Amino acid sequence: MQSESLSVAKSCLDQLHRTDPDADRRIVDALILATEGNTDGALQILRDINTPDGRAVFFVTLFRTRGKETALSWFDDQSGRDSAGFLTAVGWSNVAYRPGA
Repeated sequence: MQSESLSVAKSCLDQLHRTDPDADRRIVDALILATEGNTDGALQILRDINTPDGRAVFFVTLFRTRGKETALSWFDDQSGRDSAGFLTAVGWSNVAYRPGA
């Protein structure tokens, strides 16, 4: 994400917070942290989001920052991974197909 895009993302997130203070911003907050270089902080946020979206973003962030083996090992260790609802469709795609991986 380029700095201009990051600025726009932060602005939109601020608008969301003003509009709906109770909206769950954790995934976007984590992606912003990762873009800013704080991947440990991003992964700490994402690991606690027990939703298909949260797990899908955790997997792809782990894959990008720690590599294929670490991401697939995390996935294999998850007890609910056999359920279709464990990840989003994009998350399953990321697990099943990683070009160049």
